[in-house]
Amino acid sequence: RNQQQAKMAAPEDGKGTKGTGSGPEPEAESGPAGAKAAGSGLEEQPNSEKRDKGCEMGLAPGGIIKLGRGPKWRIIRELGAGNFGKVFGVGRKREKSGGWEVAGMKVGIGENDFQTRWEGWVLAYLTRLGKTSGVVRYVGHGMAAEVGGRAFPYVQMEIRHPTCPTLGALVKLEHGRKLPVGKAARIAIGMLNGLYTMHRAGLIHRDLKPDNVGILPVPNDHSVVLIDLGMARFFTDGAGEVREPRTYPGQKGTPSFMSPRVVAWRDGSRADDLSSWFYTLVELLKGELLLPWDELNLTADEFEQQHLEVKAARFPADQLLLGLPEQLYAIRLHLLGLAWEDAPDYHFLFAQLADILRRCPNHKPTDPIPPYRN
Repeated sequence: RNQQQAKMAAPEDGKGTKGTGSGPEPEAESGPAGAKAAGSGLEEQPNSEKRDKGCEMGLAPGGIIKLGRGPKWRIIRELGAGNFGKVFGVGRKREKSGGWEVAGMKVGIGENDFQTRWEGWVLAYLTRLGKTSGVVRYVGHGMAAEVGGRAFPYVQMEIRHPTCPTLGALVKLEHGRKLPVGKAARIAIGMLNGLYTMHRAGLIHRDLKPDNVGILPVPNDHSVVLIDLGMARFFTDGAGEVREPRTYPGQKGTPSFMSPRVVAWRDGSRADDLSSWFYTLVELLKGELLLPWDELNLTADEFEQQHLEVKAARFPADQLLLGLPEQLYAIRLHLLGLAWEDAPDYHFLFAQLADILRRCPNHKPTDPIPPYRN
C-alpha cells in the first residue's frame, strides 16, 4: 500500500502531467541563454550523462521493453537522445502472421521524465480531436518496464521503419547538408501543415527545428511529420480564447531557431512557431550553419544581444535570404508583422510555397500540394 501511495503522489517539484490548457506547465525552466535546448527527443549529439543512465537501465539495442500487460518489444536501434528521454526503433513479432511490427518509442529518463508523460498526453489529445495531419501518429503511452529493471514512462509512435531519420539527419546524409528548392518547399509545406494542425487544437510546438521533424518513408517519396512535442503548450484557455502572455515565461527552444521575441525572454505564440519554421526552411535552402547568426561563434553572454540584432526587422533581408526564392521575402514580412495574439495567414503561407514549387524547373503539375483547410 505504501508503494502504491508513493507512485500516486505528485512529483517533488510539484510539476505533474498537465491535464488542461489553462493549468501550470509540466516543464523545467530553461537555463541561461545560449544553452542547449531542453526537451529535444531526437538529437544528433546525445547527452553522455543521459546515455549512461539509459545503459544502466538496460535500454540499448537488443534489450527488451515490456508495456504493462501488453507485448514485449525488442530494441532495434537508438534513434536519438536528449535531456528528457531517448528514442528507439523497436520491433516485435506478430503471433498470427509471423511478420514483424515496428514502431518508435520514446522513454523518459531521469528526474524530468514528466515531459515524456506530457508528450504522450498531447499526442493522445490531438488523436481524440482528430487533428493529426502532419504530426507523428500516436500509438499509445503509459508506464513500461525494462525486463528485470525499473519502470519508466513511454510514448509509442508510428514510424514505419526502425531506422526512421530526422530531417536534420536526412539533410546531412543525402544532400551534403543542402536541399534542392523544390524538395525544401515540399518539406516546408509538410511542416507548416503540422503546425497548422497543432495551432487549430490550441497548441504551439515551441521547439521546431530539423532534428524535430521526422521523415517517414512512403512509396517514391517521404512523409513529413512533427515530432518531439514535449515542449508543447496551450496558447488558448478552456473556452478556446487566446490566453494573455506570461510575464516571466523563460526561454524555450533551440537558440538558432528562436524568434526575436523568444530570444528576448518573452512568451511564445503561433507567430514564434512560424519564425522557427521559417528559419528551418532557410537552413534547408542554404545549408547547415550558414545562417548569419551561426557564423558569429557567440558565447552565452553575447548570444542574447547579437541574436536580437540579426533577427530584428531592421536586419538586411538580403543578408539572410541572398540567392533564395523571392517568396521568402514576403513570408518574412508577414511573420514580422504579427503581434503575439495575431492568427497567422496560413493560406498566404501555403500559397507562397506553392508558388515556389510551380516555378521549379522540374515541377510537375500533378505534384500534390496539401490544400489549405479552414
